This record gives sequence, C-alpha cells and structure tokens, in this order.
Amino acid sequence: MIEDQQSVPDNPLELVEQIAQIHAWRVERRGDEEIVVEIPARWCTYLVYFTWRDEAAALHLACCYDLCIPDGLEAKTYELLAKCNERLWIGHFGLWVEERMPLFRHTLLFSNASTPDVDHFEELIDIGVAECERFFPAFNLIIENEISTDDAINGALLEPMGEA
Repeated sequence: MIEDQQSVPDNPLELVEQIAQIHAWRVERRGDEEIVVEIPARWCTYLVYFTWRDEAAALHLACCYDLCIPDGLEAKTYELLAKCNERLWIGHFGLWVEERMPLFRHTLLFSNASTPDVDHFEELIDIGVAECERFFPAFNLIIENEISTDDAINGALLEPMGEA
C-alpha cells in the first residue's frame, strides 16, 4: 500500500506506476496519457492498458487476455462476449479486432470534487483482473474445443463444492 495518499501526482498514471512497482509488475510508459502493465494471474499474464484523459478527468482500463481468437470463431466470440456482459455490473467485455484478443474495459470518472487516489486505481485493477479471471475458462473453452457458448460459460462459472 502506498503510504502518502495526500500527495497526488500531476499525472495520475504515476499512481499506477507506484502500484506496479509495489507488486513488481512490468511497466511500459507510452507517453503522458498511457501506461501498460503486465499482471500475472492464475490463467495468464494480462496486458493492462491505462489511459488518462485530463480533459475528461477519466481513467480507462483495458485488460487484455493472452488469447488469440482463431479465424472462423468471431461470431461465437461475439456471442460469448454478450453472455459475459449480461453477468457484469461494472465494465464490459469486447474484442480488440486488430489483435483478435478479448478484453475487459472500464472507465473511472472523477468529478471536480474528487481526486484520483491509489484506492480507486487498485480497485479498478482488482475488478478488471477478477472479471478476466472469472471468464477466462469460457474463452479458452470455445477456442480449444467445439463447444457451445452456453456450455462454455456454464462450465467457466461452475462453482465447485466440497473437497476432492
């Protein structure tokens, strides 16, 4: 946790860099408005893009899967994206068409009265990675197997009970 939350940097992406340093995540700064962080998780390492728009006082997160949608599975992928989005309260899934990668997107808006702080950013990261982790098996199932999107999402969201 970052101790001094009273000092907010001029560019809020500096908070993202500080969080990444604490967790020892790889970071690539792509200018004043964008940073990319590699976040390892259970299913894969996510590329998480943060974009800050000062004029809108908004921080956008795009959490990308380390999966490539093969040719011929676009329609099935869009169907799965819709089914995933039906189960979300915050953010949404989409497809990065050029890279053929599913991704989770969400934007935090800050009013003039509120200042972005590390808690907001950590929560945004936690939500993005958690939602990607929750649905990763569904995307992987449709890529690796000839399975319906209903079966893929139901299999991914199956809650195990008891112990083996």
